[in-house]
Amino acid sequence: MFPWIQFINLYSISEAHDIAALDLSNYYQLNQGDITSRKYCPVGKVLPDGVKVYIMGEDMNPTPVGVAGEIYIGGPTLARGYLNRPDLDRDRFVEAPKALGLPTGTKLYKAGDWGYLLSDGSLEICGRCDSMHKVRGYSVEVQAIEAAMLELSMVSSCVILVEGDEGEDKFLVSYVVTERETTKREIREALKKILPFYMIPSYFVFLQNIPVLPASGKLDKKALPAYNSQESVNGCFDVATTETEKKLLPMWRDILGSKHIDVQESFFDLGGHSLLAAKLLSRLSNDLEVQLTVQDLFNHPTIVSMAKLIDSKVMGNTIANDSTTHRLDLNKEVDKYDQATLINRPLAHVQSLADTSMDMQLRAFWRMFKYRPNWRTGSVLLTGSTGFLGAFLIKTLIEDTQAHIHCIVRTSCDDNPLDRVLENLAKYKLLDGKDVTEDIVKDRVSCVVGDISLLRLGLNQEDYGYLLTEIDFIIHAAAYVNLLYPYHALHAANVMGTENIIVFACTGKIKPLHYVSTDAVFPQSVTLGRENSDMTEYGNQLSDGYSQTKWVAEQIVLKSAQRGLPVAVYRCGNISGDSKTAAWNKQDFVLGIIQALSKLGCAPDIDWELEFTPVDFVSQVIVQLTQKVSLAFGKIFHLIQPKKISIKYLRDWMSRNGYDVKLVPYETWIEREKELPESVTCLYFRSNMCLSLFVLFTDMFVLLDLYVPLIQYLGWWRNCWCLI
Repeated sequence: MFPWIQFINLYSISEAHDIAALDLSNYYQLNQGDITSRKYCPVGKVLPDGVKVYIMGEDMNPTPVGVAGEIYIGGPTLARGYLNRPDLDRDRFVEAPKALGLPTGTKLYKAGDWGYLLSDGSLEICGRCDSMHKVRGYSVEVQAIEAAMLELSMVSSCVILVEGDEGEDKFLVSYVVTERETTKREIREALKKILPFYMIPSYFVFLQNIPVLPASGKLDKKALPAYNSQESVNGCFDVATTETEKKLLPMWRDILGSKHIDVQESFFDLGGHSLLAAKLLSRLSNDLEVQLTVQDLFNHPTIVSMAKLIDSKVMGNTIANDSTTHRLDLNKEVDKYDQATLINRPLAHVQSLADTSMDMQLRAFWRMFKYRPNWRTGSVLLTGSTGFLGAFLIKTLIEDTQAHIHCIVRTSCDDNPLDRVLENLAKYKLLDGKDVTEDIVKDRVSCVVGDISLLRLGLNQEDYGYLLTEIDFIIHAAAYVNLLYPYHALHAANVMGTENIIVFACTGKIKPLHYVSTDAVFPQSVTLGRENSDMTEYGNQLSDGYSQTKWVAEQIVLKSAQRGLPVAVYRCGNISGDSKTAAWNKQDFVLGIIQALSKLGCAPDIDWELEFTPVDFVSQVIVQLTQKVSLAFGKIFHLIQPKKISIKYLRDWMSRNGYDVKLVPYETWIEREKELPESVTCLYFRSNMCLSLFVLFTDMFVLLDLYVPLIQYLGWWRNCWCLI
C-alpha cells in the first residue's frame, strides 16, 4: 500500500543493545513466493562493529550451523550488569566457556531466547527457552507445542500458557490467531496426529492478534482474555448435563488424573489405556452397579455416549454398537491409508511414492549395489525394541552385524528410553553373554523418545531430519497386540504407525523396509495359508481388531512395494521361547497352557493344537535376510512351525519328562481351574471356543527342563536355514 515506506526488523535486548536487523521491505520483494510459509519473522544478520552471537546447547558447547540452542550475546555493547542485583548478574551475565576460545573473563549475556544461525550468517529466533513445565507428571515443552501448532495450516500464530497451581492439576491453554476459518475441534484433531495426548491444550481461545507490550514487543500476558473453563474444544458448552453424566464426570477425573474433562472427548484420547480402563469398569460396577465390558468402553468412549448406554441398560433397552451398525470395510481402510492418497493431503513434510521424484531416488538406491551396500555396517531403525521379539532382534543385530541400532521408544513421564531397552533385554536374560553386555548395548544402540503413530514418528524436525539421512534400512516390529480390542482401538499404533514408517522409508533416500506381520491376517477358517495367497479375499472375513489392523497394515506395505519400495514381509506364527534358554513372553498363551498343565496336574481331553516358533529362530531369519537383500526384497516369508503339537502330545511329552499330568474331560479341567489362586491373571484365548486361561507364574524360565528338549527334539526349524 505504501511502497516508499521501509520496514526494518530490529532484534534488540536492553542488556545487550541492538544485535541484528533486516530490511523486511527488501526481503519481501526477494522472497514473495516463500514468505507465507514462514512462521517466524526473520531478524537478519548480526550487526557489525563487534557484536557477537553464540548459539550453545545445555552443555555450554557451541552448536553447529542450523542447530538450535540458547542465544548468548557478546561484544562491546553489553551492559555492565544490573544495579544492586548481584544474584541476577550471576544468572544472566555468565563467563564465556573455554570451548569458544575467548579471553579469560569474557562475559556473555544469556538472552533466554532460542534460535540458530543459518549458513549465510542470518539469525533465526524460534522463541523462549524457559518453557519446560511439569503437567500431570509429564515434562512438557511449551515451545514444542507452539512449534507444532504453527505447522498447522489453519494457525497463523499462537501462545501456550500453563495454568494451575504448582503441585495441583496443571493444564495448558492455547491462544490462537487463525489463518482461515476453523474450529477448536479441528485444531485439536490435527494436533492429535502430531503430539502425545498430554501435550494437547485443554482450552483454546481465538484472538484477532497476540497482544504485545508496546515498549518491548514481548507478550503482554495481562492483556490475554481469560479462558472459559466451561467451554469445550468445539466452542460449545460440553459439560455434564444429565444425572448419569454428572456421576461419571468425577470418576473420569479421578481415574485420568485431570480436572479438565470434555464430556465429548474420548477416554483414550484423554490418556486412558487398558489399565485405567479396567479401573473405570471396576468403579462403574462398584459405584453405579452397572456391568460394562471393555468392548462397551471402546464403542462408547465419551461420557455422553457412556451415559446413554448406562441409561439404556437401566431402562432395559439396548443400544447397538458401532461395530454392528457400521460394518468395517477393510478394503476401504487400505485405500484410506495407501501411500498414493498422501499426495493429496496438505502435509508439507510428506513425500509420497506417487511423487515423480521417487523414480530418481529408486534408481539411486539400486545403483548402490554396483558399489558397496552397507547393510552390515550401516544404521538400522528398529521399532518395537521394548517388546519380546524386539529384544532378540537387538541381540541378533549386535551379534551378527556391525550395524548401529536406532530405536524409537515411547516412554511415560521422564523415563530414559535407553534404560527401558536395557531393562527389556535384562528381563529375558540377554545381557549375560560376552557378545551382548550393557556396555556394548550402550555403544551400539541409540534411543530417541517418539511415537510411530504420530506424524514424523513423534520426533522433532531435527531428529526426524537426521534419521532420514542416517538410516540405511528399517525393521518394523512394533505392534499393539490385544485380542479383545476392536479395530479403531488398535489402528493408531498398527495402521497409522505402519503408514508413518512407510513415509519415513520413502522420504529422502530410499530405506528398505522389513515388516513383521502375523499369520493372524488369515481367517481362522483357513488352515493352510500360503505366501502367495490372494489376501484381498480374506480381509472382510476377519473379526478381531488385531487381525484387522495387521491385515490393513500389511496391505499398505505390499502396495508400497508395488510402487518400488524395497520390502520384505515376515508373517510370524506364535513366537515361543528361546530354543536354548526358554526365555519366553510371560503373556503368551502357549506358555500359559504349559504352566497350567503343570500346575493343575491334568490336561483337557480336547482337540487343541499348539504352535512353537522359537523367538531366536525368528530374529535370526529376519536379521540374516536384512543382510541378503537379493533373497528378501519383494518376498513374503512364513516364519511358522509347519506342524502343530496337539494338547495330548504335549501331555504325553510332559509325562515322559517327569511331570504327572493326567488326561481328563474338558468339564473336569474347568472345575480344577476354579481351584487356582485368585491372584492369577485372566487372558483371552483367540479361538472358536473363547476359552479363558490362567497364567500361573511370573517366571517365564520355570519349565526350562521341559521346553528346550522338546524344541530340540522337534528340530524342524533347523532345516529352515536352507532359505538363507
